[in-house]
Amino acid sequence: ARTHPGPTLSVPDFTSRDGESVTRGRTLYGKHGCQYCHGDDGRGARDSILFNDEGDVTRPRDLTGEPFRGGSEPASIYRRIRLGMPGTPHPACAGASEQDLVDLVRYCESLGNVPKRQLTSFQQSLYATSADYLRFLERGEAE
Repeated sequence: ARTHPGPTLSVPDFTSRDGESVTRGRTLYGKHGCQYCHGDDGRGARDSILFNDEGDVTRPRDLTGEPFRGGSEPASIYRRIRLGMPGTPHPACAGASEQDLVDLVRYCESLGNVPKRQLTSFQQSLYATSADYLRFLERGEAE
C-alpha cells in the first residue's frame, strides 16, 4: 500500500532553441512510431483501438488541437515522453537519447494550434466512447 519515490528525473534545459530541432523531431516521431497512435499529422490516428489500464476505450490525444495532459511546458512534455503515462497506453521512450527527446518535444510543441480545445477528463471519456467513435472502431471506417 506504500509507494517509494524512485530516482529524480533530470530534465534538460529548454531555454535555448535550435532551428533544426523540429526537423529532427519530425524524423524521430516516425522512427519511434508516434504516428501509429497520434497520426502522421498529430491529429490522432482514427484507426487506433486503445484501452486504458481499466479496460475502457480511449483514443490518442490530438496533439494539434487538444491540451497536453499534464501541461504544455517543455519539461512536462519531456517527462511524459520519457516515462510514459501510467494508466494509459502511452509507452515510455526510455531508450532515446536526451537530445532525441528534446527534439521530439520541440516537434510536439510545433504541432499545437492556439487556442487548444479545453475538455475535461469526463468530456474526453464521453468522446472516446461516443457512438460515432465506437461505430468507427467496430467497422474500421468513418461515417
